[in-house]
Amino acid sequence: MSSWFRTVIILLTTAIALAGCSGNESKQTDIDVPIVVDAATDAVTDDSNEPTAPPTPADEQPTPADEQPAPAEELTPPETGGLPALRLVQTQETVVEVWVDNVNGLYALAIEITIDPTKIRVVDTDANQNGIQIAPGEVPSPDFVIPRSETAAEDVIEYIVTQLPPREAFNGTGRVAVINLAEPPIDLSAISIKSFDLSTTKGEPIEVTVQNLKS
Repeated sequence: MSSWFRTVIILLTTAIALAGCSGNESKQTDIDVPIVVDAATDAVTDDSNEPTAPPTPADEQPTPADEQPAPAEELTPPETGGLPALRLVQTQETVVEVWVDNVNGLYALAIEITIDPTKIRVVDTDANQNGIQIAPGEVPSPDFVIPRSETAAEDVIEYIVTQLPPREAFNGTGRVAVINLAEPPIDLSAISIKSFDLSTTKGEPIEVTVQNLKS
């Protein structure tokens, strides 16, 4: 992992830790304020003289549970071993995903992926940013994503992401990012993980093995 990536991760996790401490110190004691309901107008007020929203009309009540849409089907992790790993997985003909397996305390992640543009074409998910952008996954939660740096080579995909407080660190297996391809790849070895950095909330590195695709 380049020193630039490591510096970014350390700065992010340090800032997160400081923000968490500051947030704890600024908490105020809750004060119970009695609620008064005006029977004539149904308006709800309290002794703090601050208006409170009136009750929700019946036609705006939440949809009953039996009428709620069915939840989205959960992602099924690809086959994984017992050791911490960072892997590329081809889930469809034109989709390659980055997965992390069996990690503990993951909070921030930086990764560089190299591609051979003569053998593989990646679909850019954000044309307004520099270089090729890929779609965030669920791990770590993409609360804050750093755009690709201007100095990155054209054949390198950068992805830097961190969670933010009060979210807890991630433990287990999950999808990091999604790489969409313009067409089925000629050679799967034309895309591979070049470098990476996984960190805890304290900026401590998390050791993992790397598994790239095979042709």
